[in-house]
Amino acid sequence: MIVSFFRVDKGRRPDLAVTRARVLADIKERHDQEILHAAFRTTEDIQGELDKSLQQLRKTVTVALEPTPEKPTEQHRHVVNKK
Repeated sequence: MIVSFFRVDKGRRPDLAVTRARVLADIKERHDQEILHAAFRTTEDIQGELDKSLQQLRKTVTVALEPTPEKPTEQHRHVVNKK
């Protein structure tokens, strides 16, 4: 009877090991997926911030490069008035 108990236990061990390995593999896969999802979310957030910065930079450059009409100074006004 004792011998048969040990034989059954040894027979079950591989099944438990396979099941345990499968569960651990599933846990690792879920963890890897969570890491990937977090990385993608972070990448999307960074891309959004870069887009906002680019839009602000374009607006700033556009305003800085626009030609501004020269306002006549006091000296120019006197010259125009003397003619």
